[in-house]
Amino acid sequence: MERDAPANDPARARFQGRRAELDGTRILPAGYIFLKTGQRHVLPEQPPLISALSALPLLALDLKLDLDDPYLRQERPNPWNVGLNFLALNNDDERIFFWGRLPVLLLALLLGYFTYRWARELHGAAAGLMALLLYAFCPTLVAHSGFTSNDVGVACFFTLSLYWLWRFAGEGTWHNLLWAGSLLGCALASKGTAVVLPPVFVALMLLSAWRSPGRDRADGPVAAALPLPFAAEAPRKRLLLSMSALALMFLTAFGVLYTVYLFPADPFAYAREVLLGQMVRDPAYLYYLMGEFRREGWWYYFLAAYVVKTPLPMLLLIPLASWHWLRERRGWFHEVFLLLPALALIAIVSAKGYNVGVRYLIPAYPLLFIFVSRTAPLFTRKRLGVIAGIVLAAWYVSTPMRVHPDYLAYFNELVGGPRHGIEYLDDSNIEWGQHLKRLKRYLDQHRLDKVKLAYFTTGRPEYYAIQAERVQVPALARPPEPGTYIIGAYDLIRAKAYYRVDWLERHRPVDTIGYSIYVFKVP
Repeated sequence: MERDAPANDPARARFQGRRAELDGTRILPAGYIFLKTGQRHVLPEQPPLISALSALPLLALDLKLDLDDPYLRQERPNPWNVGLNFLALNNDDERIFFWGRLPVLLLALLLGYFTYRWARELHGAAAGLMALLLYAFCPTLVAHSGFTSNDVGVACFFTLSLYWLWRFAGEGTWHNLLWAGSLLGCALASKGTAVVLPPVFVALMLLSAWRSPGRDRADGPVAAALPLPFAAEAPRKRLLLSMSALALMFLTAFGVLYTVYLFPADPFAYAREVLLGQMVRDPAYLYYLMGEFRREGWWYYFLAAYVVKTPLPMLLLIPLASWHWLRERRGWFHEVFLLLPALALIAIVSAKGYNVGVRYLIPAYPLLFIFVSRTAPLFTRKRLGVIAGIVLAAWYVSTPMRVHPDYLAYFNELVGGPRHGIEYLDDSNIEWGQHLKRLKRYLDQHRLDKVKLAYFTTGRPEYYAIQAERVQVPALARPPEPGTYIIGAYDLIRAKAYYRVDWLERHRPVDTIGYSIYVFKVP
């Protein structure tokens, strides 16, 4: 059922580690078990909210659950074994994953709406539409909105909590306070990287209390009218009131988090399971960046990944928006709610050194879209600006269309496009084991029934009637036997990392399936 590899193979250790190419294989069964039994031991290092939401539609499918599964009965089960056994028991992978992906898609739509709403309230209708366009046609967001993973989910609650905090900092009201606290709790219950939010909340509330009334202006219909709560109070009392409001937000967030965890006896379960669990890493794993391998990773990995995986129009808009902001000299209050959380997230994921994918930066994407939307007036007021805006919009919108359906493997023109992505990044930057159906179609179209398959996936090839001899990563280091080999980008990179064997140099591929699966014919 699971991927064959010797016990001491680093690729095997990676597969049995705390994350995988296609998170749905572990997230959906873990969420279903949590909803049915309240047990979190299948995936304790991941907060349960997104997995539970994803598994919620599965309750209507009358799926089988073997509570006597020996893997499930272990104190610390391997989530991949549990997930694969769950899928094999029900033998309905397509339906399970279809319904399991819908909640993430709905969260992505909600996030898109608030990206538009926040930008419109800050800078007007044109800015709102600009931010929405940037969001809707971002290849990374399009790709991850179709996965059962917690990246888009945490981005949704991350952004929404900051939006309501911004509203509270501008106008107060219990309504804004409770929304900010509740959504902070949802973000913390979605993924460990949301731990950056509490200190960001503290910093933003301190800055808001220090802000002088009337200092900041904005063009949007809401931002321009936002009063400063506690503005009539003395600075010391204003600070005290702001910190009291913050304490109520944190108390609300704790209540939400405690409820999501089903009122555990240990009130510190989150800190023990998630925060400490996030520190566990495979010391033998080699991270990959631009042809090099390191065990400790690179501090600039995520910045480099963002630069090569972001469409060039967006990269051009960031310095333009910064120049526009500094030139207008309208203060910092509104922008700090966008830039401080984004920079804090980049700092914390870079410090963790878990260099496996730009997806860890997804919560920062909507904030940057909203920030650059301030440039919308530059593209609507003068003829030259309108022409430039049309060119940039057409260029940006065409980006995901040019790589359809391989959004995950998108790389921009700076590195030569997605066909050269494997030279710069690997892991979830290129593939997540999601192409089994596509692989089956390729095999049928080319009438290939005897192939050797080295493809890192947590899906089940047998479910799609793929008849292939599975090849372990160590076998790729040995002289190959004659035949047709189908090898995924992840396996190619791991063979190069651990065994110093570069198949792309030794054997020229005869074909590619998308941008992440390579076909070799060895005579």
